[in-house]
Amino acid sequence: MRNIKLLLFVVPFILYSCSSSSSIIKTLEIEQQENENITTLNNQTLTNPITINGIWRETNYEEEFGHKKRDYLVYVKDQSTILGFYVKENNTSRRYSARNVFFSTSISNQVKRLEKDGIIFELKTTDNENYQLYKYKGMDNISFYGLIGVLQKHIWFVSVYNNNLTDSQKEALLIELFSDIKS
Repeated sequence: MRNIKLLLFVVPFILYSCSSSSSIIKTLEIEQQENENITTLNNQTLTNPITINGIWRETNYEEEFGHKKRDYLVYVKDQSTILGFYVKENNTSRRYSARNVFFSTSISNQVKRLEKDGIIFELKTTDNENYQLYKYKGMDNISFYGLIGVLQKHIWFVSVYNNNLTDSQKEALLIELFSDIKS
């Protein structure tokens, strides 16, 4: 009887998680322009479509932010790189007049969440107003680079996993992708 009660509690939670992530993913459009070697990601969450150089396909790789499936946008891959895009509402109050104070408050809330989830990370660089770059080690000991950025009413997590890129190449790729989202 106790197992049945637990199952009745867990099943609605799982169904809610799946249905929410499904609705986000179903509204995502991925268009490849092979003659121009460009992939475009478009979704109602995005202010502007994201354009990525190269041909990228959707993948189910969710190791990095798997516990946050409900809000993730998409993971895409090419031959050697996996990119993850995860977006959530920014619940930080807009009462801060200075952009850098609003940014640091928004980011500190996310960093506290990462610490609570047991993810090991190291701050690499920041522009102090839009994004911070981190080197992460996930719960499964896979290392990857990630960017946490603030855009209007959303917090963006963009991650890259590729052992063939140098750290500076990963950082440059993340900054370029975030700039594309911002513009």
